[in-house]
Amino acid sequence: MLDLGCGEGYCARNYLKMGAAAVHGVDISAEMINLAQANTPDPRASFERASIAEFAAQQDAHAGRYDVVTAVFVSNYLDSRELATLVTLAHACLKAGGQFVLLHPHPHLPYHRQSASAGLRFEVDEGASYFDSIGDSHVGRIVDLEGKTIEVRLVHHTLEELFGNVIGAGLRIDRFRELRLDKPTADGWPALADVSLQTPLHIMISSTRD
Repeated sequence: MLDLGCGEGYCARNYLKMGAAAVHGVDISAEMINLAQANTPDPRASFERASIAEFAAQQDAHAGRYDVVTAVFVSNYLDSRELATLVTLAHACLKAGGQFVLLHPHPHLPYHRQSASAGLRFEVDEGASYFDSIGDSHVGRIVDLEGKTIEVRLVHHTLEELFGNVIGAGLRIDRFRELRLDKPTADGWPALADVSLQTPLHIMISSTRD
């Protein structure tokens, strides 16, 4: 497996628990890579500091190598050109029949006024709208399960742009889901207690390289 934007290795560790034979994580932050290496002593895991552009520049070394490529909440930090590079890179790194899974904050979330919460908030101009704000970068914050406030960023990409990049890279979309809080999760996450269970939070696009 290849985990693009691996952060401190949380997903990589879970992939290994789920039975992955090996995971290679890539992240732009040296600090995150150091944490991933310290927190993931499993020899099946390896980590590399590189931006998406830097890793794409050496993609020939990884071409057709992976059964699964994931990008979990990394596309929301990328502009449109970088997003296209990410998806093209994922396609290049997959074996035939391999799967690319993209998780992205729901593009409508910053404009969904019901989502305003002390535990989940993006700063959006009052007059901003979904279609007129493509490429805008929204600063936000989320309070995690331990009560720690995490600063996040959401570069606005519409569903059309996200789907268009996946299809344009030659990947076949198998599954699309719009994800929201369920009641058990909400009950165990006090900071998000005032977020409606009807608020769209994330999307998942699963695609295959034929």
